[in-house]
Formats: sequence, structure tokens, C-alpha cells
Amino acid sequence: MAAALGAVVVVVPLSTGGCFTNACDGDFQAFSGGSVVDGDGWQTTPLSGEWLSFPAKRTWRFDTSALGRMPSEVLVWVSTVSNPNEGNASFTMASGNLALVHNVSATEVFVTNDSCAEMFVRVLVRAPLLSPASADASVASDASLAPDGGT
Repeated sequence: MAAALGAVVVVVPLSTGGCFTNACDGDFQAFSGGSVVDGDGWQTTPLSGEWLSFPAKRTWRFDTSALGRMPSEVLVWVSTVSNPNEGNASFTMASGNLALVHNVSATEVFVTNDSCAEMFVRVLVRAPLLSPASADASVASDASLAPDGGT
């Protein structure tokens, strides 16, 4: 009887989902759609539209060349539904392995779902234009911080 009380039975299902199958092999997709918003940003889809499929281990390459300059920030939102603004759905800012941002340049941004979660994604890339006056002020203030006084 004592042996029976100390026994542990582990039951492992024969078929499991998640990263124990090929579900997490991942893929690479290129996206050249999207739209420029307010002249300072580019978005994959409108907030109230259908978001892009973002399955486990997918990498999206987003063509952001319509902005014509290096981004200052990349914002990524995820949801478990394709249109989180309908019904009682919701969305959140992605963090950690849900959205790894890499290879940011003036023409493209890569975003990878490095998790086994099946999500939908919306990306907003911001690249504000600097006015000539603010650009000159920025250069002047940077020079004044130099150890040699900017000379």
C-alpha cells in the first residue's frame, strides 16, 4: 500500500499543440502595403481594420520606404482576433518575444513573433520630419555638449 501511495503517474497526450509540433517552425512574409498617416508615420493597417495574421515564429518584413527616412520608433500591437475593435475583443502593446523588432532602416522593418502564440499584429512606424529650425537647434545643442566646446 505504501508503494501505491508514493507512485506518480505521468500522462502525456500523444498529440499536442504549440511548439511540440511543426506549428512553431515559422515562416517569413513580405508586406508592401500599408499607408502613410499624418506624414510622420506608416501603418500596416488602420486601428479599426483587419490586422495581419501573426502566427507562431512568423517574421514580417515591412516595406516602410514610403516614409523616406529612418524611423524614430516602431510600435507593435497584438491581439488574439483579427479585428480587435469589434465586439468585446481587445489588444495590447506587444513586448518580449511576442514581437521582436529588428533590421530597422529607412526602407524596412522586421517584426518576429518569437513565441508559440497565435496572434494578429498591427505596426505603426514613426519618423517625424524635423523642421530646418529644429534641426539647426539640435546640431547646435549637440555641439555645445562636446568636450572641446564644439570646435
